[in-house]
Amino acid sequence: MNGRSCISVLYRVLAALLVVSLPIAAESPQKQSNAPSYGEIATAFSRRMPALHLEMTQLDEATSERIFKLYINLLDNDHSMFLASDIEKARTRERSLADMLKNGDVSLAFEMVSLLRKRVAERCDYVDALLKDGISVDAKEELLRDRRTSPWPTDLKEQNDLWRKIIKDQYIRHVLDAELRHKKGDGKVDAPKTEVKQPKAGTEKIKDQPEAKPDKEIKVPTPEELISKRYRQLLSMLKDMDDDTIFQQYMSAVARSFDPHSDYMSASTSEDFDISMKLSLVGIGALLTSEDGAAKVVRIIPGGAAASDGRLKPGDKIIAVGQGEVEPVDVLHWPLTKTVRLIRGPKGTVVVLVVIPAADSAGSGTVKLSLVRDDVKLEDAEAKGTNRVMKAAGDPARKLGVISLPSFYSDMKARNGGEEFKSSSRDVKRILQGMVEDGVQGVVLDLRNNGGGSLSEAVEMTGLFIKTGPVVQVKDKRAITVLQDEEVDTVYAGPLVVMVDRMSASASEILAAALQDYGRAVIVGDSRTHGKGTVQSVVPIRNSKLELGTLKVTTATFYRFTGKSTQREGVASDIQVPSPLQALEIGEEYLEYALPWSRIAAVDFGREAARSVVEDLLFWRTPRDEDDCQKVVDCQALIGVLRTKSEERRKKDSRFTAREELLKSFAARQKKSTVSLKLAERREQAKEEMRLDELQRLSMDDSDEGEKKQDGGGLVLEEALNILSDMVTETRRSR
Repeated sequence: MNGRSCISVLYRVLAALLVVSLPIAAESPQKQSNAPSYGEIATAFSRRMPALHLEMTQLDEATSERIFKLYINLLDNDHSMFLASDIEKARTRERSLADMLKNGDVSLAFEMVSLLRKRVAERCDYVDALLKDGISVDAKEELLRDRRTSPWPTDLKEQNDLWRKIIKDQYIRHVLDAELRHKKGDGKVDAPKTEVKQPKAGTEKIKDQPEAKPDKEIKVPTPEELISKRYRQLLSMLKDMDDDTIFQQYMSAVARSFDPHSDYMSASTSEDFDISMKLSLVGIGALLTSEDGAAKVVRIIPGGAAASDGRLKPGDKIIAVGQGEVEPVDVLHWPLTKTVRLIRGPKGTVVVLVVIPAADSAGSGTVKLSLVRDDVKLEDAEAKGTNRVMKAAGDPARKLGVISLPSFYSDMKARNGGEEFKSSSRDVKRILQGMVEDGVQGVVLDLRNNGGGSLSEAVEMTGLFIKTGPVVQVKDKRAITVLQDEEVDTVYAGPLVVMVDRMSASASEILAAALQDYGRAVIVGDSRTHGKGTVQSVVPIRNSKLELGTLKVTTATFYRFTGKSTQREGVASDIQVPSPLQALEIGEEYLEYALPWSRIAAVDFGREAARSVVEDLLFWRTPRDEDDCQKVVDCQALIGVLRTKSEERRKKDSRFTAREELLKSFAARQKKSTVSLKLAERREQAKEEMRLDELQRLSMDDSDEGEKKQDGGGLVLEEALNILSDMVTETRRSR
């Protein structure tokens, strides 16, 4: 297998990983007598992981400190359960965790969970006593919204005062939530936006789910009952947590001390991992991770139920899950895999999600969404093309093309077998050829919310817009491989705008970066893309013993052909038309221990990719001319003019001025470090947020219903088309 094939294999793995949620904890059966011990697995891990990882990071004192921080924060994310003395006692082993791991000692993991069970039991008793005495919501005081870097309470008195504020905050949230539902008039769950299909007879009961027996007279619990139930449920979950789950959590923290995309999967997790790799999985179609005890939405998968519905957003936190009309089950602090299993279910059935919206800075309550479980429809994730007619004052009507690309997909099995196969680059090529025949004068390529996929597809798609030349460099521990477009023909050579946002990642960044570096396209959207420039592989810890588990390990980094990495920095937009995502902590730079940005040498355009000087001499080949390798048309000189026109146009558009104010208000709300614990103030904040949400809804382009799902996406798309129209004009003037 040659270097390019090897890299393609790595990226096929990456393509799959982009649509799954790797669990940080998994339910596991009790260990069998012949199963490997935790010590054996830990020792094997300590040898295998440093050897495989791109950085070849060693397990030493520095790594030990990372492991300690990650594991303690995993158990007590907001620094409220443990006392400072608990942490100081555990810290005596902080710098020796790597040596302990090499010797098969993982005792810290079990000791800290045992202590956590004790502390949670104490907190449950305190919460019940506090709720019994009653909650005062009139005093003016505040609570930090994010305590992840705050010190632990020094003593019981300080901890009780902190918890008094935490419980008051939760109480106010429940009160406002009840008021909001009462204002809506019925207090019912939002109806699903798709037709509900009844499951077929004989459908297997979903594991971990109660029977769906509708009860029309369900008693509405009080805020006090809901809060008490939440912490008693957390205590019950901790008591039921088996040793396999504890070990899984600890080893995941160890793996993530190397970088945030590396992970450990026990043998008992394999089934969940294999299921999550399948696009045909019946569920809601969302990439989830665990944060603050909740299942946080990382990305909405194109073609899934959540994407079709449009209400669930990246950054939203799922705190409860229900089946049909049965009261939702609180899933706070559950292992992620258990929450995912509750969300999965038979096709056509209804799952109810209780969500804390990412935009809810005031804590005005939760939102209940009901979604109809369905297969991830591949056709909904395919590239789609439409033609638009743009009319501007003083200019003739122009026909412009819009291509929406949700992911970089390819049927690798059929492709390797030489069969007809599904491919995003082939689909985009077909669409482009049709647009050229229709006489379009410019094209918008929409990569918003495109989390990536097949690397080879990104390379081939770049080739549709350039003559020939390098696209991306991939560096592993052994070598740097340059992947290039080998087709000399250009399918589309006209004006091109590429739309991106903070969710555009991986293969999307490769394509956008190459087109930008060639001067081939103008990038429009958020200030920059996601910034994921690393590659992961899944390998067994030991080939002869698969029961030891597997590693997801970072093995390569990709670079632009200019030598700059997309890691952390992403791809900067030429013209910024930001979305609300820009105000959220979405991006590689927010992930703990993310690998740093770096650069390597730029590609030598005087030589074909993957060719050496020796090869040139042996085969009497002459280097290519740089112009032959690169430019179709260089639009970089137009960017200043296009940016000025766009800014002036948006200033005169009342919809954009209203949208700009909304984004500023939203960003200001996200930056606020504290939340008020006075009910009257929170009620006013909630009203303001509802007003802003309504203004945001009204500021959308009502002519494009489908684009409303992207939070004003229709308006942003309209501006991208205006920029493209300006580009057509300026390109003609420069000829």
